[in-house]
Amino acid sequence: MLSFNNEEITNDQTCGRETSLTTYGGRKKQKSHDIFANIKTRLGKMELAMMNTWDDIDLIKQSTKRGLEGLRNEIKDLREGMLAS
Repeated sequence: MLSFNNEEITNDQTCGRETSLTTYGGRKKQKSHDIFANIKTRLGKMELAMMNTWDDIDLIKQSTKRGLEGLRNEIKDLREGMLAS
């Protein structure tokens, strides 16, 4: 059975340049886990942003409703004032 020294093979292939050894399958699996973790993180951030957006929309609706009620009351008061004159 032949055995090879990894350093000899690496040195011959890289002409003396420094390289890191590649493990087949391990890094690819780690990358896929990283991708899924990143997607989960982004999804969580998007859900939080959407919740904040819906809260903001509710506040806008409430203030618009209050503003319309205020305008109705002012118009009513103006009409009553014009009719009383």
